[in-house]
Amino acid sequence: MLRNYLKISLRNILKNPITTGIHTFGLSIGLAACLIIFQFVFFENSYNQFHEKSEDIYRISYSKEKEGVESFHTSLTYSGVGPLLKENFSEVLDFARLRPMRIITATALVTYEDLVFEENRVYYADPSFLSMFSFKMLAGDAQTALNDQNTVVITESTARKYFGEKEDSSSGSFSSNRFLSTFLPS
Repeated sequence: MLRNYLKISLRNILKNPITTGIHTFGLSIGLAACLIIFQFVFFENSYNQFHEKSEDIYRISYSKEKEGVESFHTSLTYSGVGPLLKENFSEVLDFARLRPMRIITATALVTYEDLVFEENRVYYADPSFLSMFSFKMLAGDAQTALNDQNTVVITESTARKYFGEKEDSSSGSFSSNRFLSTFLPS
């Protein structure tokens, strides 16, 4: 019986090749679109879900309209938005602002002893940043790591890049092109 179905299908494919091609093309486009949509939905639902309080974390964005049409959209907002929302809305428990250093300077030059490093991904953050987001700290306390001015938190790979495999690299100081900073690896 299966052999009969295959024989009839092959005859129809050979008899109507254009129709078969159109149907096959449409099916492949539909499957490709379905896979892309599933991938997009999966990504959107998994993004930053590793944070303990991920369901309570929201991002504020800024958009500007001109003549009823959105002309500008960014994730950067005014620095006063966070404190204003916390002050006026009891639902807002805390806020954390994150600002890339590249707005002020293109790169950060980091020096440690005789070594100089040029870093592109350097951010300023509020002290509440590490209490809102659950990043694993290798040394130091996430609640107090950013309380003092000019303190930084660096990743384990960055600590290895700056200090090598030293055992005593759990805290210390280095200077960038603007500040003398103390660090705690995260």
